[in-house]
Amino acid sequence: MRLGLFMMPMHPAQRDPVHTLQEDREAIILADRLGFYDAFVGEHLTDRCENVTNSLIFLATLISDTKTIKLGTGTSNLSHSHPTLVAAHAAMFDHLAKGRFIFGISPGALASDAEALGLGLAMEERNKLFAESIDVILAIWEREAPYDIDFPGNRFKVTTAQTLLPELGRGYMYKPYQKPRPEIVGTVVAPHSKGVIAMGERDFHPMSANFLLPHWLPSHWANYAAGKSNAGRKADPADWRVARTIFVAGRGRQRRDARAAARPARPVRNGGQRGPPDTRPARAGGRVRRARLCRDGLGGSAARTTLDGADGDRSHAAHQPRHRPQAPLMGKDIHIQWLSDPGEHDYPAAESYLSLLYDTTRVTRLIKQLKQAPISKFKAKDVFRASGLSLLGISNSHVEKDRKKILRGEKLSPLLLVRDEKNGKLLIADGYHRMCSVYSFDEDALIPCKIV
Repeated sequence: MRLGLFMMPMHPAQRDPVHTLQEDREAIILADRLGFYDAFVGEHLTDRCENVTNSLIFLATLISDTKTIKLGTGTSNLSHSHPTLVAAHAAMFDHLAKGRFIFGISPGALASDAEALGLGLAMEERNKLFAESIDVILAIWEREAPYDIDFPGNRFKVTTAQTLLPELGRGYMYKPYQKPRPEIVGTVVAPHSKGVIAMGERDFHPMSANFLLPHWLPSHWANYAAGKSNAGRKADPADWRVARTIFVAGRGRQRRDARAAARPARPVRNGGQRGPPDTRPARAGGRVRRARLCRDGLGGSAARTTLDGADGDRSHAAHQPRHRPQAPLMGKDIHIQWLSDPGEHDYPAAESYLSLLYDTTRVTRLIKQLKQAPISKFKAKDVFRASGLSLLGISNSHVEKDRKKILRGEKLSPLLLVRDEKNGKLLIADGYHRMCSVYSFDEDALIPCKIV
């Protein structure tokens, strides 16, 4: 099987999105490094906990920081926008990503989003908008200008006939980079969903949602296979995604506590052996797969597996990442060590930065004051907020280098800070990357600083 990632993503409502959005980016960057096949990200307009409002915009920030992982909308809510906009934006994204794009689609299930957009709260209207929208999107990608899309009973009419200027290229829309179109994936929650039959007929690929109880999974496969059969094709298990929620614990006591919380009161029988429910084989499409999952409802993401091969009586090994990921280290599990004073090379670095902001006389005075200043300690999150800078993650080579130093127990150099009282902010004259690396482990960690 291939491993993938699906994220709402979900965070406590009180957390600042400037932090959570960067954490979500880093999760996908790490998944790419570990060899994950794809990553899907959801979108909601009116939810503090699930605060990605446009999955295409969010995923666009990851194109240059990832190498092989496919980036999927999870999903584009088609009832929220005119299909012309969705078709044009998705096709452009496909070009930016050079084909590393999966077009995940749905009507959009959050009622508060529908209310904010002036839609009815019942799903019937959104489902109808969804069906009409996907027909128009596919027609835009299939046809040439002026398009002249006018389906019976479809409210969306698309044409550029009156303004088409072939000699200037006006009136034309993007075709996707992938031919004839990107892979289209739809999420499925309900047991025996009839929508899965339609997916099979149209060559869309289903993702059985992590909310679905395992014993209903075969109903999805049966309906998908029926839809494929209706279209004269054979269903391929490699096109089926199954999402399951996985809780990742830290080391030591936290992991033991998580296991204890997930353990059932009584073991259940499993093929003549006794064991917890998380070791029971999941039967899908005539195939048996075994996964050991810590069951926990707190996870904000779900692992997704795609089953390869079609033989029901053969065993297929999972494709493993080239590098086995280490158990995550929590900030409280490590001790960040510091030098008693900044290194001599830190002052020239600070001088170089400050010379971009101030004249030579003032810079010379500030460096002299920094050398004479005592060491003070401030929390990483307070330094970050006062500076107003963006938080860098493991995608930055300097931050990753400092993170490795922390893991090896090497001592870091204190930060050099300057209060810009005129503009009401803090200047990190030297140590920006060290601050980001410390923050990635523990935002409450105390950082030694010299400040003037």
